[in-house]
Amino acid sequence: MNLTLANIAAEKLGESILNILSDYNPHIARDIAKELNVNRQSVNSFLYNSFKSGKVPNLRKNDSDAPPTWWLEVEESKKENKTQLTKETNMTQTIIMIDGGNIHDVLQHVEKYADNMSTFVYFFADMQTACYGTKTRPPTSKNVLVRQSKSPFKNAADVDLIWTTCDICAQVKRTSIRCVFYVVTKDNQFQSLKDNVQEAGHELVFCNSWEQLREYIE
Repeated sequence: MNLTLANIAAEKLGESILNILSDYNPHIARDIAKELNVNRQSVNSFLYNSFKSGKVPNLRKNDSDAPPTWWLEVEESKKENKTQLTKETNMTQTIIMIDGGNIHDVLQHVEKYADNMSTFVYFFADMQTACYGTKTRPPTSKNVLVRQSKSPFKNAADVDLIWTTCDICAQVKRTSIRCVFYVVTKDNQFQSLKDNVQEAGHELVFCNSWEQLREYIE
């Protein structure tokens, strides 16, 4: 019974998403979620599943945008001339914290997101870490901060990630800024950090891969 209801709900959500793309193309997932009053992850999950499976043959995605724009291909006479989305301006700050000790394939994807002034990316690495962002091509965006520890201490980068998160919460305490932290890691030792962030009035989401993170930020 629950599975049937869940399937019905998912089908209705999919229909609503496609209606929006048909009437107001192109859209980004965040705007669709806001209009439907649903979480962004559900919207991204439907879009990517439909795109990969080919269930919606005329669904299109522009990966050169950050986040990607989605639309339904329609007849040329029905296409709108509008190609630029109006970015919502609010006091929500997106902060992506990457644990470079066990996540090495995320920084190169999120670099372009940091060009948006509402998104900052921190990459934490131990002294011996040699990967993208440290030994190879450093990030070009000024909103990407690579923090490679100068200490041989085993957990130095982990301590820095925790300290930096708490420091950011303290810095915005007397402002109207609300932070949403995305901590990308495979390490369970950061779980207690979520309670501290929530107590400060902010939000923290854990992700363990780029595929999972993109469902939240696109």
